[in-house]
Amino acid sequence: MRKVIICACVLAVGLFVFLRDTASKPHFQQATWQTSLLGDPVYTLRDESNEDYGRVKSFPYHKVIDLDGDGTKEVFLATAAGDFLAEDDYALMLGFADGGARVIAKFENESGCQVYIDRPTSTLTFYTRGAGETASTVYKLKKGKLKPVTTFESYQRYHDPHHNYDNEDTQYYQDADACTEKTFKLLSNAYLAEKNVISFKK
Repeated sequence: MRKVIICACVLAVGLFVFLRDTASKPHFQQATWQTSLLGDPVYTLRDESNEDYGRVKSFPYHKVIDLDGDGTKEVFLATAAGDFLAEDDYALMLGFADGGARVIAKFENESGCQVYIDRPTSTLTFYTRGAGETASTVYKLKKGKLKPVTTFESYQRYHDPHHNYDNEDTQYYQDADACTEKTFKLLSNAYLAEKNVISFKK
């Protein structure tokens, strides 16, 4: 009899925990999910593998954009304001999935980074820069994931102990293959227009 009572108690506790967790899990409406997310500071941010990225309140700044033009907006959360994320700052991109928010990507770089959105081509470009070099990766959002479209990079060589860079000796690459300066500039003009850089605000 005692075993039956213990088992019943265990089942009751398990059911209570299940119901509590189910009831506490936010369920957003697709049309307004971004507003619900930004209004819930204790919402835990996770990706599709359930990795924990912290809570909404850890990201005071944001930007809401419909990247792929499907009518459902994506949300960018950032640890810093403005259009440049410095060494210790980063941003998350989130989309709507299964009645909640899902982290699609994290943007950070030890030398700083920027994120650009080109609405006509529905592309996102992740730009980083370091000492004498830049790197850009262009993505398209497909089925809730960022798919790379192309990359383009520049590297300046230096010729003395003080690391003075020579602009005349810059190497350019697209998709890991050498390209001309003209091609590099065309890509930069297409994907890194100043008007397209995301600026994070409260």
